[in-house]
Amino acid sequence: MTWTGIARREHSREGLRYPSDMTDREWLLTAPFIPSAKSGGRPRTTDMREVVNALLYVASSGGAWRMLPKCFPPVSTVRRYFYAWRNAGLFETINMVLVMNLREIEGREASPSGGVIDSQSVKTTESGGVCGYDAGKKVKGRKRHIVTDTCGYLIFILVHAADIQDRDGAVDVLKSIRYRFPWLRHVFADGGYAGDKQVSLTDPDARSMTSSGRGTGVVGYNVQTAVDTKHHLIVAHEVTNVGHDRTQLKPISEKAQTAIRCEKIITIADRGYFNGEQVLACENTGILPIIPKTMTSNAAKQGYFTGVSVISCVLGHNG
Repeated sequence: MTWTGIARREHSREGLRYPSDMTDREWLLTAPFIPSAKSGGRPRTTDMREVVNALLYVASSGGAWRMLPKCFPPVSTVRRYFYAWRNAGLFETINMVLVMNLREIEGREASPSGGVIDSQSVKTTESGGVCGYDAGKKVKGRKRHIVTDTCGYLIFILVHAADIQDRDGAVDVLKSIRYRFPWLRHVFADGGYAGDKQVSLTDPDARSMTSSGRGTGVVGYNVQTAVDTKHHLIVAHEVTNVGHDRTQLKPISEKAQTAIRCEKIITIADRGYFNGEQVLACENTGILPIIPKTMTSNAAKQGYFTGVSVISCVLGHNG
């Protein structure tokens, strides 16, 4: 929605007791979701609209429960309804229905097929609640994860300690929205979400693959293949969801060694497989790996990765 003069007048909060109070139109949309009073016992005397207004006042002002103005229902009553509705998932249900209705008004499908995820770390007070330190943003407090559709409508929000990394916190977010919006298949995120956690809503075993030292955004599997140098035939293969090759040298080499029935073989791989522990483990099982070291800032200046160094390694081993 474009924030024009007409839109400003339509959504103006002037004339209300507090800017956070609901208008009559807003209450007409919200009232059907409010649970009815339980049968039996004393009849309900609390004004449900005032309870919702009190919750909106606390949320918008950031004030403590005990600072709730006297014009609202008692604090204990408001808090009791808040906990009951929160545990029942009422707020998520209201938001889901509103988002679906707004999307249909704009001529889109009710359930989104694509979304955007991001997080923000914010400082908190010293008292109580979950808290952590975000080393990347140098913020001590909480982190809020937000998912929106491509129209910008809020799909889900999750608040947790700031020391939880984005790729770890995203798992709980994706699991929470999977059943509310089953047609949501694609979620766009930045590089902070790359890692070995679940990042696919349709395939829980798929992972983000790594290229050039960072996540490419390609979600899938890592297929390892060993080919003999004489006939160029595939002698062994392995499918894994590990996003890098650093731990794959020994497993795939041993498979190739078993397949061709040779006690000693030479394995040639690119620098993505370089790992000291893997190289040592291969040599202990009769496998000679030929791998260039990983790139460093002074590599070219110091003459690394030259043909002479690789040949001397092979000759030294054979000698």
